[in-house]
Amino acid sequence: MKKKTTLTKMHIAPSTVRYDAVAARDSNEVGQILAGTRKRNGYSLVAFSELLRHYGVDVSDKGISKWEKGYTTPSIYQLVAICYALNIKEGPSYFTKNFQKPALLNDIGQKKLPSTKWT
Repeated sequence: MKKKTTLTKMHIAPSTVRYDAVAARDSNEVGQILAGTRKRNGYSLVAFSELLRHYGVDVSDKGISKWEKGYTTPSIYQLVAICYALNIKEGPSYFTKNFQKPALLNDIGQKKLPSTKWT
């Protein structure tokens, strides 16, 4: 017989919450940031669609446009592929308005950081 586990609520002070998924979706954070990043990297919708195919994402230029306009959103797997395609080392959290790039570290500080898959 399986043992039942009880989940307890975590109490987090509202002032410490830094992300609101509903607000992010309503303001189309992911789409706006994706559009700006794609354009800064010099990719047209068609070229970006072709690039994403190399990362296993089969999406048309119209599909990308829908992401950018907020009509649909990429899946987490597509978002990870987008990070690789655009060389976004910070990962999917890059696509939030509250994202803050970490301060640059010297060689000693870099060695103290755990390695990541985004390098």
